[in-house]
Amino acid sequence: MKRFWKRILAVVQWFIPGLPLVDLRTRLAIFVERGLIRRVPTNWQVTQGSWEMFLYVVHPKPGDRERYAGASFGRWWLRWPLLVFYTLGAYFRAGCGIRVPENSQRKHLLGVKHPEQPVYDLQLVQTFPNGLANLRRRFLEVREGKKWYRRLERRFLGLIVPRWDEYCEFVLAQIARAEEFDYDPPPAWCRAEHWSLAEFMNYCAESFPATMREENFFPMLRRLTKLFFRRLKNYQSAWEPRS
Repeated sequence: MKRFWKRILAVVQWFIPGLPLVDLRTRLAIFVERGLIRRVPTNWQVTQGSWEMFLYVVHPKPGDRERYAGASFGRWWLRWPLLVFYTLGAYFRAGCGIRVPENSQRKHLLGVKHPEQPVYDLQLVQTFPNGLANLRRRFLEVREGKKWYRRLERRFLGLIVPRWDEYCEFVLAQIARAEEFDYDPPPAWCRAEHWSLAEFMNYCAESFPATMREENFFPMLRRLTKLFFRRLKNYQSAWEPRS
């Protein structure tokens, strides 16, 4: 039976949003060592958390229109296809982001304007060796434009992100803070597990069954369906903290 479930997971891994199937203990060790993650979740627990997060990731965030005002392709329905192309399809792996390649994660930060410290995305980058240093180098290369393809990339980003040079300075400052593990607390509009990768992992480890074997198949399927749609009727509650 155990072998059967492993085969099922191998088949559906590209169809379940965010299904990690990665070495979580290695990737998350940097936060475990500093006590930010209390217990490393299983891949199945992270899958369930990603399943819940999917709708929150693909929908525009509060203040989206104001944040991108002035950009030629600032409207979400214009920039989203460009970002899918730019990140090499990484947006199709929507969910917790742990499966997104490092280069695609850097491009996400380059091309998606964050009005506040992008704690979750910076922590994702930190799970890669020298991740923050590589991210800083990429931002500087694009800003300085010494190579023709970086100048082209800068022009492309300017179509999506208004005042990109100002945004670049902001992200560089946040990278320096993240290197010291200095993170902002979640704002009033955002649930803690959607603001911080470390908190997301704690939430998954404490909220969901660790393995498929703990449930029968059809009750599990019914529970996952409710998990996916439970906040769809009231989208605003997707971003409000849990009571």
